[in-house]
Amino acid sequence: MILKDTMQKYTFFQKIIILVFIFSLVVSLLLYVINNPGKRYVFLYESMDNNSLYTEEHWMKHLTPLKPEQFIAEELILGPKTDRYRPLFQYGTKILSCYKDGDTIIVNLSEDAAVQKGSASTTEDAWKLMQRNIKRLVKGVKNVTFFIAGHQVTKESFVKKMI
Repeated sequence: MILKDTMQKYTFFQKIIILVFIFSLVVSLLLYVINNPGKRYVFLYESMDNNSLYTEEHWMKHLTPLKPEQFIAEELILGPKTDRYRPLFQYGTKILSCYKDGDTIIVNLSEDAAVQKGSASTTEDAWKLMQRNIKRLVKGVKNVTFFIAGHQVTKESFVKKMI
């Protein structure tokens, strides 16, 4: 009854305008839901031009089979999309396994991660930056444990052995 009384106050043209507005709102919401790129993650990478960090966004699709920690680790290994940012590890490095155990993320990298060549970050910087990105982006994570080809590496052993 209230709606009928309210609609009688408007002219035919005003009613058409209101219906077009409501229709466009519904279509806009549907298109947003259908085309939503997913969850946004912002990664930190080193610049090749100077000694500072820059951000780059990556999108995790809603229907991906990966868990957030796996997606983040994979994207970090793949490296930045921007040409002037350094990849963390040399191209060809792979993730052998990545999983969450309580408040710790365990990442097992292929042996390619042990040698840094070309434009990749230094070993120490790559290790620190990967750890920083994972801790910042995965909720509830306090520690990140790295393995290279199944052998655990700590900050001290990683830096000392590789330099």
